[in-house]
Amino acid sequence: MIQFRRNTFVLISIGIIFASLAIFGISHVSSAQEEGFSLQVTPSPLVATVRPGETTELELKIRNTNTQPETLRMGLRSFTVNKDTGEVELSDSIDASIENFVAFREPIFSVEAGEWYTQKLIIAVPEDSGFSYSFATTITRDKQKTTTEGSQIEGSVAVFTLLSVDKPGAVRSFDVTSFSSGKKVYEYLPASFAIKVKNTGNTIVQPTGTLFIQRSSNDISPISTIPINKDGGYVIPESERTFDVEWTDGFPRFEKNGGNNESSLKWDFADASKFRFGKYTAKFVAIYDDGQRDVPVIGELTFWVIPWKQILLAVIALVLMFLGAFYIIRGLLRGIRKKTKSREPTNDSE
Repeated sequence: MIQFRRNTFVLISIGIIFASLAIFGISHVSSAQEEGFSLQVTPSPLVATVRPGETTELELKIRNTNTQPETLRMGLRSFTVNKDTGEVELSDSIDASIENFVAFREPIFSVEAGEWYTQKLIIAVPEDSGFSYSFATTITRDKQKTTTEGSQIEGSVAVFTLLSVDKPGAVRSFDVTSFSSGKKVYEYLPASFAIKVKNTGNTIVQPTGTLFIQRSSNDISPISTIPINKDGGYVIPESERTFDVEWTDGFPRFEKNGGNNESSLKWDFADASKFRFGKYTAKFVAIYDDGQRDVPVIGELTFWVIPWKQILLAVIALVLMFLGAFYIIRGLLRGIRKKTKSREPTNDSE
């Protein structure tokens, strides 16, 4: 009886310990979730045209999507664009020339959970300013929160800010440095294209345009038209950017499965008239505004769509049909000959 009570006590004690650990674990996860950092910021990027010697105020709307109030601090950081990869690389500081003419109405501010806050950027470029400026406007926690384990939870959002200075001598221009296709021969769509442009001017440009899919270079009516830079991306001076375009209007075509990178062949017979086969021309017309007129930049390349599996199956089917018809006809002819011979009169010898 005593042994039974001891065992019961041990089991109860173990249960209490596990329950305590479970409760601690749940509380810890909940706390970590409450300490998460999430902001919604608009517009992003922040793009504006300013005049030298004048003060301009820009609005940046910030929504605290956390479950707790936040005290936030505004900041500035420089960034560069990697010429090889095209990736944006943030630095830990800001150029002194930019720091001297950019200020915030409220450098430190508080915002309740779920609420919006309108921050004001005060821009006062000097008379002897350059033609454009690009930097990152950062929003961070004023004081980093610490977890129960002593580690800090980083909280930061960067909004790329692009300023064009409206002054004589500003030049907007870009060149297309390369226009390429993912493959020379595609079995099925989509066909992918990359248009790489370089800003050859001294201020920010926003390329726009259209990619035309045609049978030949001089076709009047294109098969498909696809917008270039539909998200409205910008290119800063002395940098390059690649705009990716896909032609997906075909039957059948590969489509991605959900959020992963895998794709499968889709047979939508409503698009059966869009069966693609043969040689095609991809021709783009990109446009920029040089301040006086729209300037076009044109390029083209050729590629092939050859659904060889379907063609092979069709050839095999035709060969089988031909052989089947051949043997059927040959059998019929043999049958006719036999009947003809059986009806011919025979000469009986006397």
